[in-house]
Amino acid sequence: MQAIRLPGDPDGPNSYDELAFGAGSVWDLRTRAKRLDRLDPHDGSLQAAEVIGDGPFDLTFAAGSAWVVNNEDGTLTRVDGVTNKVTTIPVGPRPIDIAGNDHDVWVSGVGDIALRIDPTGRRSYQAMQVFGVTESFLAVGRDGSVWFNVNPKGISPTTRGAAVTHLRATR
Repeated sequence: MQAIRLPGDPDGPNSYDELAFGAGSVWDLRTRAKRLDRLDPHDGSLQAAEVIGDGPFDLTFAAGSAWVVNNEDGTLTRVDGVTNKVTTIPVGPRPIDIAGNDHDVWVSGVGDIALRIDPTGRRSYQAMQVFGVTESFLAVGRDGSVWFNVNPKGISPTTRGAAVTHLRATR
């Protein structure tokens, strides 16, 4: 195992908060700097740096792109893994989590709505109401299944009533 020191101060304005791997790079979300860095996985050197939206909150790599959910301005930032082209997608107020696979990207935390985003941009997103999915985190399987932790408002995850919901979405 080899340790690589990432550029920046872990506690300063250029601190790194989330990491993802894809397209042969390490993607480093720096929430305080509102920046997404693309790093060489062999030596940690900076390959590209992109400015992202307000309140960057979570990061994933799915469908050939790095995706950042921006909580304060209600957007997603998509950075293409080949061209580094940046696209901003409005999704609604206060998104908090993002996950995806090779075909879809899902966003949660937009009230009790979960959004399925077509990463190619050829179709608009699909909104699905999932009761209890408020401030929820999610995971997406290769088969398209989506898993949400269902946490009704005011109920902590350790309280009786919280659960996990499985959704098998069809295209």
